[in-house]
Amino acid sequence: MKKFILLGCLFCSYAIMSAQSYKGVKMYGYTQSSTSGISPNVVISEDGTQVESKSKSANTPLIYLVYPSNINLQPVAIYINGIRYSLKAEKVDETPVLFEGALQPNTGKTMVLVPKTNNLVFFLHPEESNHKSISTTAKSLMKHNEVILVYLVNKKKYYSTLKNIIKLTSVPMQ
Repeated sequence: MKKFILLGCLFCSYAIMSAQSYKGVKMYGYTQSSTSGISPNVVISEDGTQVESKSKSANTPLIYLVYPSNINLQPVAIYINGIRYSLKAEKVDETPVLFEGALQPNTGKTMVLVPKTNNLVFFLHPEESNHKSISTTAKSLMKHNEVILVYLVNKKKYYSTLKNIIKLTSVPMQ
């Protein structure tokens, strides 16, 4: 019995240790919620009480990947709050990446989402994925991280993680 427990511990520690990040790869993660610009409707229920319909809101992830230009990196998938997404990557030509009113709207203050760098910067677009299975390594990383990026360098799988996503100010939809 002790051997099985020891083997289980070794396997788990191997899975976590094998979840390595490639040197020089950095990820920045933010989320911005948007709420409906339409005021909620008041509906009268069958028993005569007023019920206010809830406005719809959506969270938009803003994920940036930064890595040296000498690396041939291929993003494979991203897990955000335990949900797997496929990716499209869009190259960002200019740094720093700034966001006006990120923490306090209408103040004119900007927040640096990605600092100035000479490395490659990509904006990652998560898209719905049909692939629902989750690797053992990703499952173990999900326990302590909100975002897990899976990528390949020279056909070898690597992981980059973010413990917490920074929440930006909410924006009303029009």
